Amino acid sequence: MDKILMRKLREQTVQICDKEGNARGTGFFVTDNLVATVSHCIVSDDGSVISPVELFRGSQKVCDGHPMGAENEIAFIYASSPCRQEDRLPVGYCRGLGFGDEADVYGYPQKQPEGYPLSGIEISGNFLEDGNETGPSIQCMVRNKEGALNRYNGLSGSPMVAENCI
Repeated sequence: MDKILMRKLREQTVQICDKEGNARGTGFFVTDNLVATVSHCIVSDDGSVISPVELFRGSQKVCDGHPMGAENEIAFIYASSPCRQEDRLPVGYCRGLGFGDEADVYGYPQKQPEGYPLSGIEISGNFLEDGNETGPSIQCMVRNKEGALNRYNGLSGSPMVAENCI
């Protein structure tokens, strides 16, 4: 990903935390006051919507946010303070994106709380416990010292850039 695209992406991406400061995932501004993410980033273990949430860029708090529901896969958070960005990247639909295609991601994984770009991530299957695939997804895995793969948690809701669209 080129440096200009990465700068724009980094500027509109935030980490979502609950009011206790626990990282829940990543989201990104689609307008000055609206953050897009995935619903499981704003839903607690008991199924209730977490509200309010705090939005961070690295260790710096951007503002508070108020989730606007989580009935579907995609969720939105209303930001209490506008995040003005003149050259915000537009959100689009990537037609034909599927298994084996590559994308670039910027997010806030738990192991890199200041934000982290991942380039050339391959889209693989979203696997259930029984091993069946439910559809294309990105599962970021990192090898630990013993050689086993560990999930790179915290990237849920991250913007993905493929075919020049988010």
